[in-house]
Amino acid sequence: MGLMSLSEVASSGYFKPAEHSGVAALLVEPTSVERDVPNEYQGVVTNRDEVTADISVFATAADAEAKRPSTVLRSVKVTHARLTPPASRAVAGAFIATVGQKPNEKGYVWLPVDAPVERAVTEYYEARPAEADPVTPAPASADGADDAPPF
Repeated sequence: MGLMSLSEVASSGYFKPAEHSGVAALLVEPTSVERDVPNEYQGVVTNRDEVTADISVFATAADAEAKRPSTVLRSVKVTHARLTPPASRAVAGAFIATVGQKPNEKGYVWLPVDAPVERAVTEYYEARPAEADPVTPAPASADGADDAPPF
């Protein structure tokens, strides 16, 4: 992936499914889950799970085919009751879905993606360069010699 503008990687703080229903695909990469977080809504306090995720939004099938997300949401909280359980099971992994409401049901759910779009987003995901793990030391040179400079 090349250089992206700030608007392309903007984070809204919370994933708002209504703003993303109707997109071609979402690449959801959950990074952590917090269980039983107190939440106040209309004066009532309940506990809920919150999943933090990076979500690449492919607004159209053409975006997916071009392997170019239209937006990347970094470290957003997924809090909707029917979205968090599947997302929490994918921590440290990823899944591809859309989001919407099923007829005659309340609340948002993850929905399947059209097969050609799913293939394109899968190719995008698999082609991205792996991020370097800052904790893992670099491998030793092929001849076994330590490549570190002498001090």
